[in-house]
Amino acid sequence: GLDGIHGPLVEFVGADGAIVQAVEAWLGPVARALVVRDAATADRLRSWFDSEWGGGGGLMVLPLDGVPRRAAGGTLLASVEARGAGAAWVESLLSGVDLVDGEGLFATGDGPRVTRDGTVRDARGVVRIGKPTGGGGLLERREELARLETEAAEAARDAEAARARREELRGALSTGEAAAEDARVTFRAAE
Repeated sequence: GLDGIHGPLVEFVGADGAIVQAVEAWLGPVARALVVRDAATADRLRSWFDSEWGGGGGLMVLPLDGVPRRAAGGTLLASVEARGAGAAWVESLLSGVDLVDGEGLFATGDGPRVTRDGTVRDARGVVRIGKPTGGGGLLERREELARLETEAAEAARDAEAARARREELRGALSTGEAAAEDARVTFRAAE
């Protein structure tokens, strides 16, 4: 990759299927933000974007020399594995957030919360239901891809086993046909 760019934030999040929607919902578009080495790298990206990029849209960048301190408390981070170069950002962004059931979303008390199915109540009290910013998330798609790869590998093994069984049965059939022919020859000779 480009010097100083580590990759999108989602690459540094390990989350199992049960928690993926909550993590994606909490992170929102930040899940696609690029983790970069430092502010200087972020500034180079800004310059490149301003002068050379003509594709519209925008970039979100997370410089590793500017990671905010982790918030206290929160249960969401405990369900996630923060890994690789972007781990500090994962920990910072997911800390202080409680993973709750539906009723817990509106329980008294401050603090950001998210449900497993991805309803978010942020620190300001704003509740976000569903995906108001658009389609399925990257973590969700990565999880689905891993599941499909496993299924494909199993299907390939099953197909290979079926092929082997077919060859085995073909061999048995040939042996049987040869034995039947021998028996016919013997029978004709006996006649």
